[in-house]
Formats: sequence, structure tokens, C-alpha cells
Amino acid sequence: MDEWEDLFAKASGSQDVAPQNTTTQKAEKKASMKRKHEGSVISFDDFLESRWEVATNWPMSSHCFELKQSFDANCSAFQAGDGFRCRRCTLPASEHILLLSSQGRQMWWMAILCDIWNVRNASKSVALRLVNQSDIDWTKYDAILRESQQALQAIATQYQKGGPYLEKLLLQLEQFRLQKSSEKNPYDTFDGAVKQIMMCDDVYYQLYYHQLTKSIPFDEHYVLPHPTEYFAACCTTNQTLRQVESEEYASDLQIIGWDAFFRDDMSAFHPLLALHWYRRREGESLFQSTLSDCQHNPEIMLWKKPLVLSSRHLTSDATDYQRKLVHHETLAPILLQQWRDSCRDFLCHLYAYATLNVSSLSKIQSFLQDTNCTGITEIGAGTGYIAGWLKKNGIQVSAFDLIPTGGRDMNQYHGNTPSFERVDDVGARGQPTAESARTQSLLLCYPPPNVVMAHGVLRTFIMRGGRSMIYIGEWKGLTGSSNFEKLLLKHMKCAGRHACSTWGTDAACVSFWTLRNSKEKRSLLIPCSYCAKKEATRRCRLLRSLNYCSTECFKSHQLSREFLLKRLMIDPNAVEVNFDDDAIFQPLS
Repeated sequence: MDEWEDLFAKASGSQDVAPQNTTTQKAEKKASMKRKHEGSVISFDDFLESRWEVATNWPMSSHCFELKQSFDANCSAFQAGDGFRCRRCTLPASEHILLLSSQGRQMWWMAILCDIWNVRNASKSVALRLVNQSDIDWTKYDAILRESQQALQAIATQYQKGGPYLEKLLLQLEQFRLQKSSEKNPYDTFDGAVKQIMMCDDVYYQLYYHQLTKSIPFDEHYVLPHPTEYFAACCTTNQTLRQVESEEYASDLQIIGWDAFFRDDMSAFHPLLALHWYRRREGESLFQSTLSDCQHNPEIMLWKKPLVLSSRHLTSDATDYQRKLVHHETLAPILLQQWRDSCRDFLCHLYAYATLNVSSLSKIQSFLQDTNCTGITEIGAGTGYIAGWLKKNGIQVSAFDLIPTGGRDMNQYHGNTPSFERVDDVGARGQPTAESARTQSLLLCYPPPNVVMAHGVLRTFIMRGGRSMIYIGEWKGLTGSSNFEKLLLKHMKCAGRHACSTWGTDAACVSFWTLRNSKEKRSLLIPCSYCAKKEATRRCRLLRSLNYCSTECFKSHQLSREFLLKRLMIDPNAVEVNFDDDAIFQPLS
């Protein structure tokens, strides 16, 4: 059982532990009842609906949190300015200590959130100063970390709360403080600081999931911030979600699904895409500057080596699914692998596995219009996030899943995460009919690999007269199965492709399919990233969105490839990239 399965089990009550501090629980209950008489601030349904909001001003908008002095500057308190920056010291919100009101401290989950904010962002401040070769006031940082450590330990002891995630964080924090005091080299300190950030994020996600599933009693006055709020505040760069790339690189960025410009019309922008932006900007601030020529600290640059295919170790009893994960894993330094997994995996569980960019919407709308479809039927809809986003933008969607989230049974991929949109049981009344198959397009988003689900759904859809399909996933990759791909090629042709926003490890795209005449020539499925005229024969393990048909195209694409690798925090000079090397390029045959 992995960490998320364990977390899902706890939230469903299957691993409940008997209360161990009745005095504390009585005090919590009494305080909670008192607050109920003060009037409702936000209902639970309102809380769930607010997950769709992109604009955020947390923690400044919270009545129980306050940003005080900066970690490493003479600033007594945060004064809000443009882009989450302090008017006094010009440092971002993430460079300031977070304080919680005395009443808020009675809510153990809010107290944990406050303390992990300070551990997380103090650690990031240390990492950034190491990267930028700035002076570090170790006395000040040690005081912040020690105080947070003591507060977290008190919560773990007094409330018996936090679970294994908090235990791991406390152990990591103790090791980091001992390591720093022993004056190890800057790389060890940088590595430890980044791991501490990830561990704090693990604890945050645990708290947030328990909030969503009401394993933490919902208190309308003391609500945890959504990921969009939390990570926006943690981001060190300007918070404006527009014009973040140069138009010069627009065509290259399309390969990895990154819109060069976020349009003035932000109506199609959605939370998962905002989180993608926040997390990659934060990753760039930590890792990307070490790829530049101006980084002269060779010890910090050690994180780039060695590049490994997997940090997972397969055992003799490994499943086909586990072997497939390793087979398609991205070549990257271990620390970067862990960072990418931390950024993406939790959000996949809470939102959706595919991150569609803004320009995907117009592609989907045009396809439905061209195929005379009145809407979409999505099977395997998970949390209903994609369906909800499409519906908010005027597309009719009927969403189904074998095990909808939030029901009696636990969804394998999303646990009991409340749905964003209504998702019906695929076996219940109201499931897709022959009429809907003819008038609606089928949507499959990230169907699980090596199982019959995608093949079975497509076969039934075609038998009922289905004419068009939208497939979001990887071709010859980590979604669907070979039988599904064979069936799709037999009956349909690809009418177009549009890359999803990559997190650095995925190669997903939105592909559009219509019924094919048996005499029609098959369209390209994985076009060469350079010529786009031939089928690619090899996939790059450094960046799986890069595929080439020949050595000539591989060489001709060198400058663009190096640009994209750097955007994904891979140093193209850290490894010899040879098109014929199976360790670097995976055959697609």
C-alpha cells in the first residue's frame, strides 16, 4: 500500500485509531459549538465550489493568519504590495513568518499548517540563498526552524495528530538542523532544504485531503487554503498569470503544451493550470539558475548528477503496471525526479491526471462543431474536473465512472475526493445509450494502463454507432493498452493532436478521432518533433514529448531541444545525448 492508498484508507475510516486525548477533544468540541453560534462564514458546499477560483490573496485575506517579519531581512511585518511582495522589504510573502491567532492555535490542523509554512519557506529561503551565493544568517534560520519543530512536536504529542507524514517531517527537520550545524558542504544543505520543502508539501496535502473528506471536522471559521491559494503564496515570482514567455519560443513551447501567452480573456483558465504555473515557476527558481553559466558554486551543481532512469527498485514480484511505470520513466537526477513527483502526483489525485492548456478548449469546441456533435460523454471521469471545466466553458458533458468519487466505495486513483462535477455510476440508469453514442463524442482521459477499460469502452461505443472520440493520454506510453490502440487504429483516424501541459515526466496530448474509411491512409500518431512529416521512431527519455524520425532531424532540432530541456530543468551538457543510445532514446516500434 503506497502513501496515498494509506491516506485514502484513513480518510474512509478503515484505519481509524481510538481517541487518545479526551480532554483535548472535549475542549475542541466545546470551542466548535461556541463558534457555531457566531454564524456561518462559509458552508462546506461553498468551500468545495471555491476550488474553481484562480485569483487568490491568501494569507492576507484570512482573518486568522498574519505575515510578520521576514526570514532574512530587517522587516518587522509584511505590508502587501504588487505581486505578493512586501512594500517594506520588496521580498515575497513566502519570505515572511506566518503567525496564527491564539484561537486558531486551538485548531490543530491550522497550527500544523502555520508551522509547516514557516519550515517550508525558511528552507526554500536557505536553498535560494545557496543557489544565488547570498549570505545566510544561520542563527536566525535556526531559531525559526527550532521554534517550528518544537511547535509541531507539541501538536504530535498533545493531539496525537499528523500521522506518519508529520513524523517524517520532524525526522527530516532534525536531520537538516544537525546537518547544518555540522557544517557540511553546500550541496548537502541544498539537497536537505529541497527535501524539507517536499516533506512539508506532503503534510499540507494530507491535511487538505482530510479537510475535503471531513476527516478533519469542518469549521467554517478555520478553513485550510486550497492548493491554488497555498502555492500561489509560496511562489517567489510575480503572481501575474500572463505573458510569461517570449513569443520567439512559442512554437517550441507548443511541443510541451505550454502556451506562450496567457490571453487577456482568463475565463478558460483553470486551477490545475494555475498550479502547473506556480509549481514550475518555483522549481525554476530553485533548479534552473544552477544551469546558467553564472553559477560558480560547483558543489551546488552536484544535484544534476547522476542522471538515472528510476529511483524505484523493481522486485521479482513486481506487477506489469509497476514494470510499465519504470519502462516509461523519465531520465533525470534523483532530486529533480522527487521534486517533479511532489509537484504533480498529489494534484493528479485531487484534480485530474491531464493538465489541459487554455488553447485546448478552442480545439475541442472546433472538433465538436466539425463532427456535428451536441456534446461529450466522458467515461472514467474520476473527480469530474475535466468535465466541470468543459461545462463551465459552454460544452455539454455527461460524466461517468465505474466508482465515482465521494461515494461509498473508494476510487483507486482519487480516493474519496469530492467531485468537481456530477459523475454518475457507469452501471447506473442514465449510462451512455446508442443515441448518445451517435450524437456525442466519447472522451477518454488518461485511461489506466494495461487494463481492459479503454478497449472495452471504445468497442462498446463503436458498436452503438459512435462516430468521434477525444483521447487524452500518451500513445505507446503510460495510458491505455496496446489492444486499445489497435482497435482505435482499425476503426478511426486521427484528425489532429494538441499537446497537454507537461510536468516534465509525461508525454500526453489531446488527440481527435473520427471514423475512417478502410482505404484511407493512416495519419501520423507520434509525429517527428522537427519535421512533423514522418512517424517518429524514437522517444527521448530526458523529455518524453520529444520524438524524432531520424538522426538528421535529431541533429537539426538541437537548439530547440536544448532550450526545452533547460525549461524542464535538465542540463543538456550534463549527459551526452546520442540518438542511437537506447539509454537516452527509447525505440517506439
